[in-house]
Amino acid sequence: MKGTPKAVSFDNDEIYNLLYYQYGQAYTYSVLAFIYPSLDFRNKFHQDHIFPKKLFTRKRLATRLIPEDEIDFYLDNYNHMANLQLLEGTPNQEKSGKDFKDWLEGKYPNKDTRKTYMEKHYILNVDLSLKNFREFIEERQKLIVETFKKLLV
Repeated sequence: MKGTPKAVSFDNDEIYNLLYYQYGQAYTYSVLAFIYPSLDFRNKFHQDHIFPKKLFTRKRLATRLIPEDEIDFYLDNYNHMANLQLLEGTPNQEKSGKDFKDWLEGKYPNKDTRKTYMEKHYILNVDLSLKNFREFIEERQKLIVETFKKLLV
């Protein structure tokens, strides 16, 4: 809309509101697509849970020794925008249900290719174990907000 009398702008509240879309909702794919401007959208991409949704039941989290007082946070946030990425169908199927850290290290054993993947998908260099899910979500949310600010300014 540049060069026209109409302006499109987003304030901080509107940017943060974009993060409230969750897996499977109508605009989630569009919000994710916006932060992936380099993807070739002639290919089909899936909304992928970085930490697989299969792990997010009370019983499975308890089995993995997630503290009881953290389980509600996990269950409330596994569908959150900060736990989603766009992946092509085949990598998404390969990853399905696997611990993210194990999949990432197995798929990208070379540190440089793993770093490239992480940068492309806005994944910070933090502990990627399930026990660190809260920090991952909080830090990735900040990174996504900063990315939106750069793209929308």
